[in-house]
Amino acid sequence: MVHFPIATVFMKKGVKFSNALIFIGAWSTTKIPMFLFELSSLGAKFAVTRLLVDIPKIIVIAYILCYLIDSAEVKRIYENAESM
Repeated sequence: MVHFPIATVFMKKGVKFSNALIFIGAWSTTKIPMFLFELSSLGAKFAVTRLLVDIPKIIVIAYILCYLIDSAEVKRIYENAESM
């Protein structure tokens, strides 16, 4: 749960909304312990393939969300980040 406060700090610093979403997605999806577990139990091919597939998906999903979320809502999210 550390990634949300870090994303909030990034937003306070003026990071683009898409980059904040990419950070949250990457943090939750690409963890070293999970990668090592997959490597040892499911094999290198699976672990590397999942990592290589997930990274572009995170970026695409972040940009789709930026397109779908209204700019007023994004502004409200930034205002909430500033008040924390």
